[in-house]
Amino acid sequence: MQGIEIYDIIILALAAFLGWRLFSVLGQQGGDEDVFGSDDTKAVKDSAMPAAIRRIHKPAPLSQDLAPELREGIDDILKEDPAFDLNRFVAGARQAYAMVVEAFSMGDVATLKPLLGDEVYEAFAAAIQERGGDMNRINVAEILEASPLEARCDGREAMVTVRFRSRQVHARGEGLETLEATDIWTFRRLVRNPDPNWMIVEAREDT
Repeated sequence: MQGIEIYDIIILALAAFLGWRLFSVLGQQGGDEDVFGSDDTKAVKDSAMPAAIRRIHKPAPLSQDLAPELREGIDDILKEDPAFDLNRFVAGARQAYAMVVEAFSMGDVATLKPLLGDEVYEAFAAAIQERGGDMNRINVAEILEASPLEARCDGREAMVTVRFRSRQVHARGEGLETLEATDIWTFRRLVRNPDPNWMIVEAREDT
């Protein structure tokens, strides 16, 4: 995940707001607005990749035939947070994945900071600083899979681990390259905290 992209200040402000709004509703039922209720098709503003389009399709409802360990973990979360909804959580996690991957590629630490746990943020920020001017801008063209692997609730702390498989367009110099990536991320939230936000506390490639 290396690269850079230039947005004007209006787009940056909108992205920051959407990031805050995203994690304010991630995994929650109800509300007057369903920010994940329709397909997201967004043209990318950049002369280096004028035709690239992000297509993050609305996922089908998750199968009720979940692995017993996963179902048990979800039930544990529901005991502490009855409003939790796994389908809605996964829909929001898909949006978060694309936002973080693209922000990292651009070196946009302002967007990353409110979405990441301290350790993950420090690792991402260090990688951005280390790469310097060696940039590789990434557009998440399509999320092919977002599958919950594990869920648990230890007292006040709920955690859900998701495997993402995505098709990405990488801009290297004047050329474009389409790659498939698989990552495993863990999201955490303090269920008794009035702050409804989920944070990404682990992010690794699936090798």
